[in-house]
Amino acid sequence: MLRHTYVTTMLDAGADLRDVQIAARHADPRTTMRYDRARNNLDRHPNYILAAYMASIEVYIRVALGGGADNVAYAPGKIGTAYARQTLKLAAKRVVQISNFIGFALERTSSLLLLVK
Repeated sequence: MLRHTYVTTMLDAGADLRDVQIAARHADPRTTMRYDRARNNLDRHPNYILAAYMASIEVYIRVALGGGADNVAYAPGKIGTAYARQTLKLAAKRVVQISNFIGFALERTSSLLLLVK
């Protein structure tokens, strides 16, 4: 049981398959691959996570532009979002938390504003 937990935990943490195979003393890499749950789990794949986050930003931009609004306030994180809402007194739905995705957010906003016109 301890060996199974070790191999599964290492693979879930992103350790290289070959390194885990050696550490677990598996002669065949297919044995190690049986423990690798993440490889077949699409929602844990980095590209899927990134695409899902970007899609959520686009949804927030669409909401912010809803009702004929032609502006959006971008905040880099929770502190920026709180500042925009509390200090600047911006409506919550006009503030979009974008993390480090400023280029993506600007491009999507531009595209969405062009669709409206």
